[in-house]
Amino acid sequence: MRSLMIACIAAVAIFTSACGGSSAITPASANAPAQIRSAAFSPQPGNSPEVTGYIADALAAHGVATRPAKLSPGYKSNDVDAIVSYLDVWRWDVAMYMQSIAIRLYNAKTGELLVSGSWSDSALHSFNRVDAIARDLINQMFSKLQFKPADEGGTPPSATPDNSPQATALTSQPAARSNKTNGIQVSKNEYTAREQARALQCNAQGILSTEGVGTLREEIVFDCGGGRKVTIVCRSGGGCG
Repeated sequence: MRSLMIACIAAVAIFTSACGGSSAITPASANAPAQIRSAAFSPQPGNSPEVTGYIADALAAHGVATRPAKLSPGYKSNDVDAIVSYLDVWRWDVAMYMQSIAIRLYNAKTGELLVSGSWSDSALHSFNRVDAIARDLINQMFSKLQFKPADEGGTPPSATPDNSPQATALTSQPAARSNKTNGIQVSKNEYTAREQARALQCNAQGILSTEGVGTLREEIVFDCGGGRKVTIVCRSGGGCG
C-alpha cells in the first residue's frame, strides 16, 4: 500500500509539471520596417473571428492597427506595413480547447518573414484563455523584432523588454498554472459560452466576469461593445444558453 501511494504521488507530480504549455519565439534575419503602424491578416483555413480579434487586440497594444488590404502573393501588400498569418489547432474534451497556435509576422513591402511565435499546450491540457496566449506571444515577438539601426533611418521600437512580466509570462510559469486571468476565473465552458453569445448577436470583445466556475451553475458575462453585455449560463451536463 505504501509503495502504491508513493507511485501515485510521483505520477501526480509528473502530471502537474506537464501543465501550462510552452512557447517559442524565432526571429528572422530580415530587418523590420522603421515603424510598424498597420497590418493585415492573411487568412488561413480554419481561422476564426474570435482568435483574429484576440491577435488584433494584442497588436493594437503595440500601436499597430489591423485593417483590410489588397494582398499580393508572397505575403506582400502596398497598403500596410506588415502581414500577419496564424494557424490555430483546436481539440474537444467536454468543451473545445486550443491545442496550439503559430503566428507569423511578415514585412509587407518585401514579403520577408520578420518573426514567428508558437505556443502548444501540455499533454495534460488545460482550458487556457486564448486572448492571454495571443497577447503574450505578440509581446514576445515584438521584443525580438530586428529593426533598422538608428543611423540608417530606423526608429528604436517601444518593444516589451525580454525580462518583462509580459515577455516571460509563458516561459517562466510555475508548474501549477493559475486558474485566473486578470483576476477572472477561467472556465472550461468559455468557448461554448462564447458561441452562444455570438448567436445572440454579441461580438464578444472580452469577459467582464465569471461566477460559479466549477460548480453546477456558471455565469459568464461577455462585453459586446458599445456598453452592451450578455450573460451566458452554463449548467453541468446541460450546456450553455
